[in-house]
Amino acid sequence: MPLPVIPSAVLQAEFILLALLLGVWWVFATGKAYLVPDSGARWNMPKAMIALGVILLWFGFLFGVSQQVWAHEFISFPPPGLRVFLALMAVTAVIAFSPIGRKLAEGLPLIWLVGFQAFRLPAELLIYQAAEAGVAPMEMTFHGRNFDIVTAILALVLVVLLRRGAVSSKLILGWNILGVVLLLNVIVTAIMSMPHPMQVLHTNPPNIWVTYFPFILLPGMAVCSALLGHLLVFRALATYPRAQHAKTVGR
Repeated sequence: MPLPVIPSAVLQAEFILLALLLGVWWVFATGKAYLVPDSGARWNMPKAMIALGVILLWFGFLFGVSQQVWAHEFISFPPPGLRVFLALMAVTAVIAFSPIGRKLAEGLPLIWLVGFQAFRLPAELLIYQAAEAGVAPMEMTFHGRNFDIVTAILALVLVVLLRRGAVSSKLILGWNILGVVLLLNVIVTAIMSMPHPMQVLHTNPPNIWVTYFPFILLPGMAVCSALLGHLLVFRALATYPRAQHAKTVGR
């Protein structure tokens, strides 16, 4: 199923830029989390380069999927593209609860993990821009059923509070749970509005744009990043405020 309109080069470039910035953040965060104490280095370059390699492979995989005809077919449920996204989310969860996830959760300042979710603000603005252009259904924006922007705004508020001092772990936990719920709401809305045999939301245009490049980077990179970030916060809270995540504000 083809896209209803041809997206502008600017819109495509903006989605690519957002995904690239997310990738850069994860590379830097990995290098920081694996920093060897008293090494005198600002970050662990070898680990950062491994993260860069993984992210480049992730990007390449998403691009490859977007070029396949089967990725744009919706004659079955779940459609092939959705199966790919669900598999990537499963991989994301495995990473979060692996030793890598533990290292990221323990090695990064809590304020970083919370503030990271602010990226969903520009992401939501881009989705709205895509809807205005007729590429995405309006139901996927904050004018429809997507309230993900609330997570981003509250993340910025929490960052301010964390910079001023310790914040109740219950408050952070509550925000994190809300963020996961709102993220799941977006995912469910996206699935219900895809034109497969079990479609519930009949939107105009149908929700097929996320199977095309660069928009495939939205579920494949942005959604997975948001999920990973939330799961890492859950792990980080296991040591907060006992250790005050000594790195609450940063090193």
